[in-house]
Amino acid sequence: MSQDKPTHESYLVVGGGPVAEAVVKLLKPQNLAIAFGSMWAKLLPPKVVSDAIQSCQATCIIHTGIVSTPVITNITYPSVYTAPPTEAQRKEMLEEINVVMKRTSIDGTRNLISAIPKTTVKQLVYFGSADCTFDGTERPNMSEVDVPCLPQAWVPALEPRSFGERSVLNANGQNGLATAVIRPAFLFGPTFHSYMGLLRCQRTPHLSAVCVGDNTNISDTTFIDNAAHAGILAADRLTRAHPQHAATAGRAFFVSDDDPRPSWDLERDLWAAASHTTPPVPVRVPLSRFLRKPGPLARLRGRTGPRTEKEKNMHWFCATRTYDISLARDVLGYAPIVTHDEGIRRTAEWWLEKQRKLSALKNETQATIDNPPPAYDAKTQSN
Repeated sequence: MSQDKPTHESYLVVGGGPVAEAVVKLLKPQNLAIAFGSMWAKLLPPKVVSDAIQSCQATCIIHTGIVSTPVITNITYPSVYTAPPTEAQRKEMLEEINVVMKRTSIDGTRNLISAIPKTTVKQLVYFGSADCTFDGTERPNMSEVDVPCLPQAWVPALEPRSFGERSVLNANGQNGLATAVIRPAFLFGPTFHSYMGLLRCQRTPHLSAVCVGDNTNISDTTFIDNAAHAGILAADRLTRAHPQHAATAGRAFFVSDDDPRPSWDLERDLWAAASHTTPPVPVRVPLSRFLRKPGPLARLRGRTGPRTEKEKNMHWFCATRTYDISLARDVLGYAPIVTHDEGIRRTAEWWLEKQRKLSALKNETQATIDNPPPAYDAKTQSN
């Protein structure tokens, strides 16, 4: 694992979300100038973005491409008590965050790239997703050479990230800008998705055992800190003085925990760690249950694969998705700084801590209701 100290004088971390927090956390001990800005709240025109960059004199921008909303932030980092969201509310939140992700990765990235030329920024690192390269076929140990950026993501929700990847890679070499893309495999850690998955298991523990298909499909995952580490390494190598500059600029890099597991094991293992129980025996549900049988006309036209967004999502999750991280290892000096099992433990501890905090906030709220403050009395106050 590389221990090179980043050479940049000033970083601007944008995008928000847990990956951005992890990037800042890893940069802080190195006493570097760091600015943090969320792009989800409102998308600013390039001139305003340019002024913001100049104000912190950033030389490198790390764009995490991941966002959060106030509601989701309060769920994952509670400051006041709110009842856990229902499944219907979860779906509404996901729809909201997908809209925000679209604006951030498409409009936000476009504005950011337009603003850079007249600033001090010379390096730009963007966090895409390894799953942006999935095209509906199983390709074990896929490398960057095998699959470049697809014209459109297989999973519709990933299209904004795919657009962001293409935009950032195309910007390489323009006005002296050097760019790179980090493609982490399925992210987990202190995230909204991990939180909701564990909450679902808490409400209905038997669901943690359910898996669609035979669960023989293997997939890679990436703990948040490992993805952030890779982004910092890429930013370092993008400096023109670095010997790996030419090998890094204009490239996309797969990264993961380098420990592929059966796809449906992640949620089971997270719940087992959080509940201090043994992972349950898998309960298998046939994939055919979730796929519509094609009609005669569809078969005649050769359209026998998944068609709806739900079918595509299920087909994606039940496929083998493993990635060769050799390029990131050789060029960036990348190696996971947190093992997969340690990531599971940290995520479970994070979730349990949030549950303890929610419980305390709930008790405080109830105490206020049971013992309201005395009513204001003007006469008493005047005396």
